[in-house]
Amino acid sequence: MPALLIYIPTYNRCHSLRLCVERILAEINGLESEVVIHVSDNHSPDETPQYLESIQHPCLQWSRNDSNIGGALNVIKVHSLSHLADFTFILGDDDFLLKGSIRRLVSAIRGNPDIDFFFLNTLAYAANRLAEVINKLYDSGWADPPAGGTMKSSHTTDTRCLLSDLFSPGVDEVLGGSMMCFSFRSKLVSDHIAQLIKPADQGTTVSSYPMYSSYPHTLNWIYSLTPQTPSAFMAQPFTINFWHGGKEWGKLGYHRVVAEGLGFVLFEQMRLGYVNPSQFDEYLKHYLNISRASILMLLSEAEKNPDVAISPEFKNRLIRVLLGERN
Repeated sequence: MPALLIYIPTYNRCHSLRLCVERILAEINGLESEVVIHVSDNHSPDETPQYLESIQHPCLQWSRNDSNIGGALNVIKVHSLSHLADFTFILGDDDFLLKGSIRRLVSAIRGNPDIDFFFLNTLAYAANRLAEVINKLYDSGWADPPAGGTMKSSHTTDTRCLLSDLFSPGVDEVLGGSMMCFSFRSKLVSDHIAQLIKPADQGTTVSSYPMYSSYPHTLNWIYSLTPQTPSAFMAQPFTINFWHGGKEWGKLGYHRVVAEGLGFVLFEQMRLGYVNPSQFDEYLKHYLNISRASILMLLSEAEKNPDVAISPEFKNRLIRVLLGERN
């Protein structure tokens, strides 16, 4: 069986999908027996299907949903393909592989049969630098990322660890929320939350939108694995990405998804034993540091609008941390 399934959920972004796929095909040269690529087109109205139809490569397969089922369900669709490879790597259609990344991951998978989960570092740039960064990477053969990016983790050494060790502000400040940072053993992770996510055609409102829909790629493996799952941290960046302010969340608003979504994921991690209770307020202090405006906006919105429901437990913990800062 191939070592790795690279799964790309996509919608209406053929311009970035082209570059994403181009980078993958360049990186798997010589690894054709070890890698499967599957692109899931969420009924894009642009030229995405025509582009995918034009690619003739033995490693690439693609499917097109009969209608737009929503981004979350299109991500979760990956679990129906777990039979294709030992490990799964979900990659955004606007995330791009650096030189040698897939070869390093395949080597790590084959060389560490006891590891079930890999953290893959990434390097982020502001969206307004996209053309500049891409041009410089082309000039270097995608081997030398330009200065000014922000590394997801500043740790510099590859490390074997437990899955719970990866949930630290110093490793990943969004608690597994970054889709391109993880590769997991396919057979161990299954679809737990599809029934909790509304298809796009049912419509959503801020008050009814479940947090499951914001982090399906995180919650499925949190619910499937355990804090003791054998894992590895890989320090050298695998991908670059461009932070664009969460436009795909639309009317929900960035502050809603980030503030309440992170709180939801954190509570789930504490409930499941990935994060112990004594760490909880320290994490909240960290999130206040990186997302203070979003969190304060959410609290203010909830005070004025009864339709904006915040978990009382989350709100009370936030207020307690905020009051503690003022003392």
